[in-house]
Amino acid sequence: MSNLNWQQDRIGCAKHGENPLGITELRSGSAVIGDSQYLLRYCVLLPSYSAINTPMEAAGIIGGLHYVDWQDNSDDLENYPIYVSVDGGIPLIIQAVFIDRDGTLGGHGHFIHPQDFELFPSSLAALQLLKGQGIKIFAFTNQHNISKGLATELEFQKEFDSYGFDAAYICPHEPEEECECHKPRPGMLRKAAAKHELDLTYCAVIGDVGSTDMLAAAAVGAKRILVETGWGKQSLEKYRHKWYEEASPDFIAKDLLDAVNWLISSIYK
Repeated sequence: MSNLNWQQDRIGCAKHGENPLGITELRSGSAVIGDSQYLLRYCVLLPSYSAINTPMEAAGIIGGLHYVDWQDNSDDLENYPIYVSVDGGIPLIIQAVFIDRDGTLGGHGHFIHPQDFELFPSSLAALQLLKGQGIKIFAFTNQHNISKGLATELEFQKEFDSYGFDAAYICPHEPEEECECHKPRPGMLRKAAAKHELDLTYCAVIGDVGSTDMLAAAAVGAKRILVETGWGKQSLEKYRHKWYEEASPDFIAKDLLDAVNWLISSIYK
Protein backbone atom coordinates (compact mmCIF):
# COMPACT_ATOMS: atom_id res chain seq x y z
CA MET A 1 0.00 0.00 0.00
CA SER A 2 2.92 2.36 0.48
CA ASN A 3 3.27 2.94 -3.29
CA LEU A 4 -0.23 4.36 -3.64
CA ASN A 5 -0.51 8.08 -4.18
CA TRP A 6 -2.94 9.94 -1.95
CA GLN A 7 -4.06 12.44 -4.58
CA GLN A 8 -4.56 9.93 -7.37
CA ASP A 9 -5.56 6.73 -5.64
CA ARG A 10 -7.08 7.53 -2.30
CA ILE A 11 -10.46 8.84 -3.35
CA GLY A 12 -12.50 6.33 -5.27
CA CYS A 13 -16.07 6.06 -6.44
CA ALA A 14 -17.50 2.57 -6.09
CA LYS A 15 -20.37 1.92 -8.45
CA HIS A 16 -21.85 -1.35 -9.60
CA GLY A 17 -18.87 -3.43 -10.74
CA GLU A 18 -16.25 -0.79 -9.81
CA ASN A 19 -13.84 -0.81 -6.87
CA PRO A 20 -10.79 1.34 -7.64
CA LEU A 21 -9.19 0.97 -4.19
CA GLY A 22 -9.49 -2.80 -4.06
CA ILE A 23 -11.59 -2.69 -0.90
CA THR A 24 -12.91 -6.09 0.10
CA GLU A 25 -14.98 -4.97 3.09
CA LEU A 26 -16.17 -1.76 4.66
CA ARG A 27 -16.46 -1.69 8.42
CA SER A 28 -17.59 0.99 10.79
CA GLY A 29 -14.71 3.46 10.66
CA SER A 30 -12.33 1.30 8.61
CA ALA A 31 -11.85 -0.54 5.35
CA VAL A 32 -10.19 -3.83 4.48
CA ILE A 33 -7.79 -3.75 1.53
CA GLY A 34 -5.94 -6.98 0.88
CA ASP A 35 -4.66 -8.38 4.17
CA SER A 36 -4.68 -5.03 5.99
CA GLN A 37 -7.26 -2.88 7.69
CA TYR A 38 -7.15 0.88 7.08
CA LEU A 39 -8.74 3.87 8.71
CA LEU A 40 -11.47 5.68 6.83
CA ARG A 41 -11.12 9.44 6.72
CA TYR A 42 -14.10 9.99 4.40
CA CYS A 43 -16.85 7.62 3.47
CA VAL A 44 -20.09 9.12 2.26
CA LEU A 45 -23.02 7.46 0.55
CA LEU A 46 -24.29 9.88 -2.06
CA PRO A 47 -27.12 9.73 -4.61
CA SER A 48 -25.00 11.57 -7.19
CA TYR A 49 -21.41 12.00 -8.36
CA SER A 50 -20.87 15.30 -6.57
CA ALA A 51 -17.47 15.83 -4.92
CA ILE A 52 -16.89 15.12 -1.28
CA ASN A 53 -17.01 18.34 0.66
CA THR A 54 -17.60 17.26 4.25
CA PRO A 55 -15.12 14.91 5.94
CA MET A 56 -16.54 12.33 8.32
CA GLU A 57 -13.52 11.51 10.41
CA ALA A 58 -14.05 7.82 11.13
CA ALA A 59 -17.19 8.69 13.04
CA GLY A 60 -18.43 5.14 12.96
CA ILE A 61 -21.02 6.03 10.34
CA ILE A 62 -20.56 4.96 6.74
CA GLY A 63 -23.44 6.66 5.00
CA GLY A 64 -25.85 4.48 6.92
CA LEU A 65 -24.23 1.42 5.35
CA HIS A 66 -21.95 -0.15 7.94
CA TYR A 67 -21.06 -3.32 6.04
CA VAL A 68 -20.67 -3.70 2.30
CA ASP A 69 -19.88 -6.88 0.40
CA TRP A 70 -18.28 -5.74 -2.83
CA GLN A 71 -19.26 -9.01 -4.50
CA ASP A 72 -22.89 -8.21 -3.81
CA ASN A 73 -24.82 -7.21 -6.94
CA SER A 74 -27.34 -5.19 -4.97
CA ASP A 75 -28.94 -2.14 -6.52
CA ASP A 76 -27.58 -0.01 -3.69
CA LEU A 77 -24.06 -0.12 -5.12
CA GLU A 78 -25.32 0.78 -8.57
CA ASN A 79 -27.65 3.60 -7.62
CA TYR A 80 -25.70 5.17 -4.77
CA PRO A 81 -21.98 5.60 -5.39
CA ILE A 82 -19.82 5.29 -2.31
CA TYR A 83 -16.94 7.73 -2.07
CA VAL A 84 -14.09 6.42 0.01
CA SER A 85 -10.85 8.01 1.13
CA VAL A 86 -8.48 5.79 3.09
CA ASP A 87 -6.32 7.79 5.44
CA GLY A 88 -2.88 8.05 3.86
CA GLY A 89 -2.37 4.33 3.44
CA ILE A 90 -1.63 3.96 7.15
CA PRO A 91 -2.75 0.57 8.50
CA LEU A 92 -5.01 0.46 11.51
CA ILE A 93 -2.30 0.04 14.12
CA ILE A 94 -4.39 -1.35 16.98
CA GLN A 95 -5.62 -4.85 16.24
CA ALA A 96 -7.22 -5.52 19.60
CA VAL A 97 -7.65 -4.12 23.10
CA PHE A 98 -7.56 -6.28 26.22
CA ILE A 99 -9.60 -4.87 29.08
CA ASP A 100 -9.50 -5.82 32.75
CA ARG A 101 -12.79 -6.24 34.63
CA ASP A 102 -12.72 -5.34 38.33
CA GLY A 103 -11.87 -1.69 38.82
CA THR A 104 -11.60 -1.00 35.08
CA LEU A 105 -14.99 -1.84 33.59
CA GLY A 106 -16.76 -1.26 36.88
CA GLY A 107 -16.88 -2.41 40.48
CA HIS A 108 -14.30 -1.49 43.10
CA GLY A 109 -11.34 -3.72 42.34
CA HIS A 110 -12.49 -6.67 44.46
CA PHE A 111 -14.53 -9.74 43.54
CA ILE A 112 -18.15 -9.09 42.63
CA HIS A 113 -20.35 -11.88 41.33
CA PRO A 114 -21.42 -11.34 37.68
CA GLN A 115 -25.08 -11.01 38.66
CA ASP A 116 -24.21 -8.10 40.99
CA PHE A 117 -21.53 -6.40 38.92
CA GLU A 118 -22.22 -2.84 37.75
CA LEU A 119 -20.35 -1.08 34.97
CA PHE A 120 -19.07 2.45 35.35
CA PRO A 121 -21.46 4.87 33.60
CA SER A 122 -19.24 5.41 30.55
CA SER A 123 -17.85 1.88 30.12
CA LEU A 124 -20.36 0.68 27.52
CA ALA A 125 -19.77 3.82 25.47
CA ALA A 126 -16.04 3.10 25.58
CA LEU A 127 -16.54 -0.46 24.36
CA GLN A 128 -18.86 0.69 21.57
CA LEU A 129 -16.34 3.31 20.51
CA LEU A 130 -13.66 0.64 20.04
CA LYS A 131 -16.02 -1.64 18.15
CA GLY A 132 -17.04 1.29 15.98
CA GLN A 133 -13.42 1.60 14.90
CA GLY A 134 -13.29 -2.07 13.91
CA ILE A 135 -11.01 -2.93 16.85
CA LYS A 136 -11.53 -6.28 18.56
CA ILE A 137 -12.17 -6.14 22.29
CA PHE A 138 -11.22 -8.93 24.68
CA ALA A 139 -11.83 -9.19 28.39
CA PHE A 140 -8.97 -10.62 30.42
CA THR A 141 -9.29 -11.08 34.12
CA ASN A 142 -8.01 -13.00 37.13
CA GLN A 143 -10.96 -14.64 38.90
CA HIS A 144 -9.51 -17.08 41.44
CA ASN A 145 -12.84 -17.17 43.30
CA ILE A 146 -14.03 -19.52 40.56
CA SER A 147 -11.73 -22.16 42.06
CA LYS A 148 -13.41 -21.53 45.43
CA GLY A 149 -16.84 -22.20 43.99
CA LEU A 150 -18.10 -18.63 44.45
CA ALA A 151 -18.91 -18.24 40.72
CA THR A 152 -18.51 -20.21 37.50
CA GLU A 153 -16.49 -19.38 34.42
CA LEU A 154 -19.69 -19.65 32.37
CA GLU A 155 -21.31 -16.90 34.46
CA PHE A 156 -18.39 -14.59 33.66
CA GLN A 157 -18.49 -15.54 29.98
CA LYS A 158 -22.18 -14.66 29.77
CA GLU A 159 -21.49 -11.36 31.49
CA PHE A 160 -18.78 -10.40 29.00
CA ASP A 161 -20.95 -11.53 26.08
CA SER A 162 -23.67 -9.16 27.26
CA TYR A 163 -21.21 -6.24 27.07
CA GLY A 164 -20.29 -7.05 23.47
CA PHE A 165 -16.79 -8.48 23.93
CA ASP A 166 -15.43 -10.53 21.04
CA ALA A 167 -14.05 -13.05 23.54
CA ALA A 168 -13.16 -13.33 27.21
CA TYR A 169 -10.03 -14.79 28.76
CA ILE A 170 -10.49 -15.75 32.39
CA CYS A 171 -7.96 -17.24 34.77
CA PRO A 172 -9.84 -19.27 37.43
CA HIS A 173 -6.71 -20.30 39.36
CA GLU A 174 -5.24 -19.27 42.68
CA PRO A 175 -1.95 -17.32 42.40
CA GLU A 176 -0.20 -20.13 44.27
CA GLU A 177 -0.97 -22.56 41.47
CA GLU A 178 1.60 -20.73 39.31
CA CYS A 179 -0.38 -21.25 36.11
CA GLU A 180 0.62 -19.46 32.90
CA CYS A 181 -2.67 -17.57 32.62
CA HIS A 182 -2.71 -15.71 35.94
CA LYS A 183 -1.70 -12.07 35.46
CA PRO A 184 1.02 -10.76 35.52
CA ARG A 185 1.98 -13.80 33.44
CA PRO A 186 0.97 -13.14 29.83
CA GLY A 187 -0.62 -16.52 29.12
CA MET A 188 -4.09 -15.15 28.40
CA LEU A 189 -2.67 -12.59 25.98
CA ARG A 190 -0.66 -15.21 24.14
CA LYS A 191 -3.63 -17.57 23.96
CA ALA A 192 -5.74 -14.83 22.39
CA ALA A 193 -2.96 -13.95 19.97
CA ALA A 194 -2.69 -17.54 18.77
CA LYS A 195 -6.43 -17.95 18.32
CA HIS A 196 -7.10 -14.60 16.64
CA GLU A 197 -3.79 -14.25 14.75
CA LEU A 198 -2.77 -11.09 16.59
CA ASP A 199 0.55 -9.32 16.77
CA LEU A 200 0.52 -8.30 20.42
CA THR A 201 2.84 -5.38 19.74
CA TYR A 202 -0.13 -3.93 17.82
CA CYS A 203 -2.51 -4.45 20.74
CA ALA A 204 -3.26 -2.52 23.92
CA VAL A 205 -4.01 -3.46 27.51
CA ILE A 206 -6.23 -1.30 29.71
CA GLY A 207 -6.33 -2.01 33.42
CA ASP A 208 -6.17 -0.56 36.92
CA VAL A 209 -3.41 -2.70 38.47
CA GLY A 210 0.17 -2.01 37.55
CA SER A 211 1.55 -5.20 39.10
CA THR A 212 -0.75 -7.42 37.01
CA ASP A 213 -2.21 -5.65 33.97
CA MET A 214 0.76 -3.46 33.09
CA LEU A 215 3.35 -6.16 33.72
CA ALA A 216 1.44 -8.64 31.54
CA ALA A 217 1.28 -6.06 28.75
CA ALA A 218 4.99 -5.26 29.05
CA ALA A 219 5.89 -8.95 28.81
CA VAL A 220 4.50 -9.09 25.26
CA GLY A 221 5.27 -5.55 24.10
CA ALA A 222 1.66 -4.34 24.09
CA LYS A 223 0.66 -0.73 24.61
CA ARG A 224 -0.12 -0.03 28.28
CA ILE A 225 -2.88 2.21 29.64
CA LEU A 226 -3.51 2.46 33.37
CA VAL A 227 -6.86 3.80 34.58
CA GLU A 228 -7.18 5.66 37.88
CA THR A 229 -10.40 3.86 38.79
CA GLY A 230 -10.32 0.79 41.02
CA TRP A 231 -6.75 0.22 42.24
CA GLY A 232 -5.32 2.67 39.72
CA LYS A 233 -4.32 5.50 42.03
CA GLN A 234 -2.88 3.14 44.61
CA SER A 235 -0.93 1.38 41.86
CA LEU A 236 0.66 4.73 41.00
CA GLU A 237 1.38 5.66 44.59
CA LYS A 238 1.51 3.01 47.32
CA TYR A 239 2.37 0.06 45.04
CA ARG A 240 4.36 1.90 42.38
CA HIS A 241 7.62 0.20 43.42
CA LYS A 242 6.23 -3.22 42.44
CA TRP A 243 5.91 -2.55 38.74
CA TYR A 244 6.54 0.97 37.44
CA GLU A 245 10.18 0.63 36.37
CA GLU A 246 9.41 -2.52 34.39
CA ALA A 247 6.09 -1.48 32.86
CA SER A 248 5.50 2.27 33.04
CA PRO A 249 2.22 3.10 31.27
CA ASP A 250 2.05 4.78 27.88
CA PHE A 251 -0.90 6.76 29.23
CA ILE A 252 -2.64 7.27 32.56
CA ALA A 253 -6.38 7.68 32.07
CA LYS A 254 -9.15 8.88 34.35
CA ASP A 255 -11.34 5.95 33.37
CA LEU A 256 -11.96 3.48 30.56
CA LEU A 257 -13.57 6.03 28.25
CA ASP A 258 -10.65 8.41 28.69
CA ALA A 259 -8.29 5.53 27.90
CA VAL A 260 -10.18 4.64 24.72
CA ASN A 261 -10.37 8.24 23.54
CA TRP A 262 -6.61 8.59 23.98
CA LEU A 263 -5.95 5.32 22.20
CA ILE A 264 -8.09 6.22 19.20
CA SER A 265 -6.59 9.71 19.00
CA SER A 266 -3.11 8.15 18.95
CA ILE A 267 -4.06 6.21 15.82
CA TYR A 268 -4.54 9.44 13.89
CA LYS A 269 -1.22 11.00 14.86
